[in-house]
Amino acid sequence: MHREPKCVILASLAILLACTLAAQAATAPRAAATSDDPVVQRIDTIKDLTKADPVRARARDDLAKRPDLVRRKSIDALIALGKGIKADKTEAGAADADNIRMQVACALSQVRQDAERAKIASALDMLKAWHQDKKRDAALRYWAAMAIANARTAKALAVLKTTLDAADDEVCCMAITRELGKWASKAGKLRTLALPVLVGLLKHKSAAARVAGIDGLRFTRLDVRSVIVPLTKVAADDPDGAVWHAAVTVLRELSRRSLIIRPDASAAQRKEAVRVWLFEWERVHK
Repeated sequence: MHREPKCVILASLAILLACTLAAQAATAPRAAATSDDPVVQRIDTIKDLTKADPVRARARDDLAKRPDLVRRKSIDALIALGKGIKADKTEAGAADADNIRMQVACALSQVRQDAERAKIASALDMLKAWHQDKKRDAALRYWAAMAIANARTAKALAVLKTTLDAADDEVCCMAITRELGKWASKAGKLRTLALPVLVGLLKHKSAAARVAGIDGLRFTRLDVRSVIVPLTKVAADDPDGAVWHAAVTVLRELSRRSLIIRPDASAAQRKEAVRVWLFEWERVHK
């Protein structure tokens, strides 16, 4: 019987082993390449849904707030991430995609530099689509609204006003009016844009919308006629108890003057109490 030399057998085994390892290497999934760029690292963290929520939130907040990352175009990277998310028709895939979109919107809502806010304005169509699609996750719609408000432009206000006029999401409306109140607290264009919207809400058919408008005026911190007089009209005439009580509370807070109306006061007594209060306020503010 013919036998192969031992060295030939060993050589054959070595070749077989090498071929097997090569085949395994070719079919095995490759490890994701890592980047030394801190912006890319944090973008990858946001996209990785296997990471803990606090880890992803920290990466998101870094991209929005850290000056060194902002200088590295972190806001551009966030917007690119948002625009690059592809639609997924499966329920689980759509939920995962909306989770990443929410992280992007939340980050954009935290941007504070004016130059970077201008970039948010360039992404307004994307944020509007997220906010106005009622089939999307409520948290995504909320944070998209906050990001839109952070753009601080007339076009952004037009989008937000549509939501306020509809008044079908009380939580979102209240958050929006508070942001507009912050707009109005600053003299100049922002006040000119926001204040008429807040005052206009005081006549909305929805009591919840009127309360949201009152709350927004509270955030203006303005003890001025253009705020105080409309609030006194609500305090004196609004038929809804929750609404006029809110107006009375904000009048006291803004003016730092006492205004007391008994819970059992008649409509006429309430009106008279507000009239006397306004007379004294105007006397002081001549």
